[in-house]
Amino acid sequence: MMPVLRRTWAPSGATPTVPVRARSHEKVSGIGALIVSPRRRQITLALALHPHRNIRGLEVLRVLRHLAVRAGPQPVELLWSYLKYGRLANFAPDTTKDIQTAVSHEGRRVALHPELMRSFFRHSALPFRV
Repeated sequence: MMPVLRRTWAPSGATPTVPVRARSHEKVSGIGALIVSPRRRQITLALALHPHRNIRGLEVLRVLRHLAVRAGPQPVELLWSYLKYGRLANFAPDTTKDIQTAVSHEGRRVALHPELMRSFFRHSALPFRV
């Protein structure tokens, strides 16, 4: 529940602060995949969030079964980094529901920008281009 703090702009002499309600050990775990169509013309984002628990074998199996129907999983680490250290940096949620809402919103925003999703593949170590 603690925010990932990043540098930000502020007027000279006015140090920005990120209000945090309280320290909490609550969390939301996420699993996702970027799915590339067979002809590499379309990219889709699949995202599943699990509040208050770790992702274990059963959750991974459910996602993999879902993805098997849609074309198979692709690496998504750059997407998570983009969300955590970019779009959601300095985000201090009060509840796990706040985390779910923010990550879901950002996931929908990313899904609307195929060129952004393509950039995650271009900057990965995959041997092909999308």
